[in-house]
Amino acid sequence: MRLAHCRSTVEVARERLRKYVFDRVNVHNVLIHLVRRRGQKLENMQLELAGLCGQPNASKEEQRLLQVIRQLENNIEKTVVKITTSQQVQLLYLDLLDYLKQVLVGYPTELDKLQNLVANYCSELSDMTVMSQDAMMITDEVKRNMRQGEASFIEERRARENRLNQQKKLIDKIRTKETSEKYRRGQTDLDYPSNRMSTETLRGHRWPVPGPEEHGGEPGAADGGL
Repeated sequence: MRLAHCRSTVEVARERLRKYVFDRVNVHNVLIHLVRRRGQKLENMQLELAGLCGQPNASKEEQRLLQVIRQLENNIEKTVVKITTSQQVQLLYLDLLDYLKQVLVGYPTELDKLQNLVANYCSELSDMTVMSQDAMMITDEVKRNMRQGEASFIEERRARENRLNQQKKLIDKIRTKETSEKYRRGQTDLDYPSNRMSTETLRGHRWPVPGPEEHGGEPGAADGGL
């Protein structure tokens, strides 16, 4: 859209410059026409003045005509001044016309450069727009990945903490079991020497053997009892 607007602006500038040059050329042609007409009129008046000056013994009518001639001469001088000024103006317009033509010759190149710059700017703008959209898409993707990574990290940390807690509980349970086992073994070791000492004491004690008197009879009686 901007490129079309720039092209329309360039075309409008060209059309305005062309119209301006055309108007100046028309003014120049009108001035040339006026100068030619006035020059021809001046030549006719000069011829008429020469014819009147050649007549001798001027009458009243001739004196009146001479006065008219002098007035015409004054007008002619004024006209000559105007013609000279017009010629100067004409030369100025011609110089201006040449300058405008030179400028107009250089305008197409400058306009082409401007169009190329506008086209390059539009292309760069389009590329920057695409890059911006890609950057936004990448940013959104990175944000999503970061959120997913954060969620995964939190889940993994929770799972790791749960495993650690379970391992800790298992270790505590094992330690408690080992402590109980050691305590039970210690009690067993303490009870075993006591029982052993009691057994050995019983084995080392000799009980007294009763005599005949203690049986309350004779030796034959004992045999009879056997």
